[in-house]
Amino acid sequence: MITSVELHRTAEEEGLRFDQVEKDYVLLWILRGLSLQNLLAKGWVFKGRTCLRHCYYKGYRFSEDLDFTCDPDLGGLEAAKEILNQTASRIQESSGIRIRTKEPRTIPGDFQVEIPVEYSRGGMRTRGLPTVKIHLTFDEPVLTKAVTSVVTPRYSDLGEFTIASYSKTEIVAEKMRTLLQQQQKWPRPRDLYDLWFMICHLKEKFEAGELVETFKKKCQVRKIDPDLSGLTSDNLKE
Repeated sequence: MITSVELHRTAEEEGLRFDQVEKDYVLLWILRGLSLQNLLAKGWVFKGRTCLRHCYYKGYRFSEDLDFTCDPDLGGLEAAKEILNQTASRIQESSGIRIRTKEPRTIPGDFQVEIPVEYSRGGMRTRGLPTVKIHLTFDEPVLTKAVTSVVTPRYSDLGEFTIASYSKTEIVAEKMRTLLQQQQKWPRPRDLYDLWFMICHLKEKFEAGELVETFKKKCQVRKIDPDLSGLTSDNLKE
């Protein structure tokens, strides 16, 4: 386990708070632990903003959760909990970080299972243990070939590892669908920002036919009209 001095130095270099860097460090240990579980064979594919940060755009905006699409035919939630418990034991043996998964909960109006994960690096805490989150989606088919992504942590006690992740095309298609899906409930400007960053700022190029087809199939899964002109939420416009 690295020292708090290294975490403070990293926080200063990245312009983040100490607690954000500590969460990022713990998330990477969890991700590394999961990478040793042969996740692709178990139907887990990494996605979301932390995937963007550590698989595609090193140093991208911080997020305090891990998102996976999981094949429900390969064990469902109970199998997922067992994978996480095995990972927690392995992490403590390797790093000294103590991790405990809490009871999963569903988010009303969402399609994910959220599993809070408490962690402790030791030392005194004036409040309860800090928490990161793991989000699992069991009814979302992976529509493009999973990518074997190389993760290169900047922390001195974490070596390079690989993880099965969404392709950039699938990330963009799912975020486009999410904007339509959630605009009337709780619009998430971060999804819009991620799309802007990839498409407008970095000018990432995508094969138009593949992206449109993937987006339409994503919408079919949630029974949503794939019409982007429907983005009318006043909150989203703000």
